[in-house]
Amino acid sequence: MINLRHLILEDCNSLSGMPRGIGELKGVRTLNRFVLSKSNCLGRGGSAGLAELATLNELRGDLRIKYLSHVVSESNVGTPLKDKQHLHSLDLFWKEGEDVKAVDEEDIIKSMEVLQPHSNLKHLSVYDYSGVRFASWFSSLINIVNLTFWNCNRCQHLPPLDHLPSLKFLHLWQLEKLEYISEKESSNSTSDEMMRISFFPSLESLIIHHCPVLKGWWRAHTHNSASSSSSSTENLSLPSFPSLSKLRIEDCTNLASLPEGIRGLNKLQIWHCPMLSERCKKETGEDWPKIAHIPHIYID
Repeated sequence: MINLRHLILEDCNSLSGMPRGIGELKGVRTLNRFVLSKSNCLGRGGSAGLAELATLNELRGDLRIKYLSHVVSESNVGTPLKDKQHLHSLDLFWKEGEDVKAVDEEDIIKSMEVLQPHSNLKHLSVYDYSGVRFASWFSSLINIVNLTFWNCNRCQHLPPLDHLPSLKFLHLWQLEKLEYISEKESSNSTSDEMMRISFFPSLESLIIHHCPVLKGWWRAHTHNSASSSSSSTENLSLPSFPSLSKLRIEDCTNLASLPEGIRGLNKLQIWHCPMLSERCKKETGEDWPKIAHIPHIYID
C-alpha cells in the first residue's frame, strides 16, 4: 500500500472514518474523501484524525472532508491543508442539525481556522458550519474562483471577500442570520469611491438563496441621528460589481435594494422577495431604471 497513488471513494455514504496510518501514504495523489470518525477524532483505535492529512502533500484535484465538527476534540492538529499546493477544490462539511449549545464558540471557529488551505485553491465550499463568524484566512485566497456557503445558519458575518481578485462565482445558501454581504463601513466620499472601484472586481455570478434577515450589501456608516433615522433604502445601495453578469436573489424577504452600477448584468432573477420585487416592477418600480437594460429579467 505504501506505493498507492490514487484512492477514490464513491458511494460510501456509510463510511464512518478513515483507517489510522493513512498519513503514511505520502505519495498518494488522489484522495477524494476524508471522513472524520464520529466517535473518535483523536486518532486512537482504528480511526485517523485530521492531523494525518498533514503529510499527504502530493494530493491534487478534489478533496471532501466530512464531520469537521469533531475537530474540536482533536489536539495538535496544526494546519494540515496549508502546504497542499496542488489541491484544486475543497469541500468542507460540518454536521447538519448538530446541537452546538454545549460547544464553546471559539472551539467552533478553531475547527475552521486549522483548515487553512494553500493560496492556490480554486474552489471552496463550506457546508453546515455552525460558527457565528468564519476563519481569518479567507482573505489569503487570492486565487479562489468559486466560493459556496451552504446552511451556515448561525453565521452573522461573512469573511472579507470583496477584494479577492480572482473570485468569479459566489453562492450563499441558507445563511439565516446574515445581515450584510460586507461588514465594511464607509465614512467619507473618498473611501466610498475607493470601495466602488474594487468591490468584488471579478465577480460574474452571485446567487443568494434564503437569507431572510439580509438587509443590504454593506453595513452603512451611521454616527449621527440623521443618518440613523434615514430610510433603509438610502443605506442599502451597493458599490458596483464591474464584472457581474448574473444575479439571482431568492427568499430574501428583508432585502429592499439592488446594486448601483450593474450595467453589465445579463440575467436577473428575483423570487419571493416582496420588497425587492415591488421596487423592480416594470416601468413603475423605483429600481426599474437600474435594470431596464438587462436582456433577461425574471421576477415573480
